[in-house]
Amino acid sequence: MPSQQSVIAGLVILAAIGSVNADMRIASTQKKGFLDTQIQKNPNLANGRDGSLKLTRRQNVAVFPYQVPSNFGYAKLAAQEKNNNDQFLRSNIDNEANKRNTAKEQPQDMTPCRQDATPFQAPTMALAAGQTVEIPLQFNNPHDGECEVNIWTNMNQKVPDVAPITRFACGGGYAQNRPNFTVPADFPNVCGAGAGCLMQLYWHSVEPRTYAVCTPVEIGAPAGPAGQKARLRTRQESSVKFKPALLYSDSFDTAHIDSTHSGYRGQQPDLVGPQLKARIALQSFTGNGGLLKDAEPKAVIAQRNNLRGQVEAAVKKLEAKAIKENKAAQAALDAGAGKGKNGVFEGAKYNVVLNDNAKRQFTNTYVTNVDYVGLLAQFEPKFQKAGLAPQGVAIKDSLATPEVFGTKANNLKNKGNAANLPANFAAALGPIGKRTLARRALGEDDEFVEPNPDDALFTESEGI
Repeated sequence: MPSQQSVIAGLVILAAIGSVNADMRIASTQKKGFLDTQIQKNPNLANGRDGSLKLTRRQNVAVFPYQVPSNFGYAKLAAQEKNNNDQFLRSNIDNEANKRNTAKEQPQDMTPCRQDATPFQAPTMALAAGQTVEIPLQFNNPHDGECEVNIWTNMNQKVPDVAPITRFACGGGYAQNRPNFTVPADFPNVCGAGAGCLMQLYWHSVEPRTYAVCTPVEIGAPAGPAGQKARLRTRQESSVKFKPALLYSDSFDTAHIDSTHSGYRGQQPDLVGPQLKARIALQSFTGNGGLLKDAEPKAVIAQRNNLRGQVEAAVKKLEAKAIKENKAAQAALDAGAGKGKNGVFEGAKYNVVLNDNAKRQFTNTYVTNVDYVGLLAQFEPKFQKAGLAPQGVAIKDSLATPEVFGTKANNLKNKGNAANLPANFAAALGPIGKRTLARRALGEDDEFVEPNPDDALFTESEGI
């Protein structure tokens, strides 16, 4: 029996099931000129939770632009953009992609910025090396998660470069977050005027789901001493580390692996925390087969869905327990004369730290502090007994959506498609899927492909 660490270590990080809710966006909108309009606490209050409702809406203080998401020509997504724009702005990467018409609409990848080939031309933010930047975030999500900030360069290249800047806990039931990040003081001269650099904010929640938004940025030199002109360092002089971007084909995963959850598609996979990693690992065994359900035999997909229901029920039970415990902990802080003076309860597993400007108010379904590591240990024997292997995320070799299979008329049940699927996409399907495609390529019956207990030990990794 593999340990939970051995199972996690080799996994391509995946996300899980859950209701499709709109959950996170920048707290500014195009219609209001990207003006930050978060509700802010009265600075005379300890934390804005004393019951007096002395909160003020901070209007026109700052402008935070970003690339408004594309609708990718999907009818459902276009309708949401028109009829429920706020939900459209704050939805996850796979928002409405699981309702794509596979008979008429071609799959398109949404990462890294929820943009198609003709991105929204947002205003550019002018930053300086060493500058601290506040990101106003609006959440409609009670779950914990991890955010990361990455600077993308060379966006006109086949594979852009990425500089991971920072990561921090976010979400956790807080309606509004205002995290900070600091541009490295020795950031090199690669993001000048016209360079096309992007600041990507990526959030992966423990639902788990993927959220991302990008802002065009130019990064100049900091102010120099009086009478002196400061300069940016060259890339060789800078300590900032760039790496080739990890590029994900989210449309492939939605079509062939799971239509209702998303895999980890960030740029800092080695830094993902143990609780989020365990939650993701739990669901890597329980994909629903995607929109087309064409990569594995029906019996295998049915087995995954059976365990999927068990995992979901177990998570809901733990979340209900956490909600009760968290509310009791908050009540203890607020007891007697303590209300509004002793702060907001934060779980030990995810400690969401906000700056002093934030409205620290959690939602009614405050589910932080769930032990997903322990839950994974409980389910490992069930996964192995069922002979199920974890599945991964498809990695592509350029920003463009690859011409792979994702429609009813052009799917993986086709003999030629099964034989010609690129290796990096086949790897995402896991060993059962790869054996299935191998039999189809030979014209053999794929229903004879059965799970194998050794498949649960599978540790082939893509994208980590």
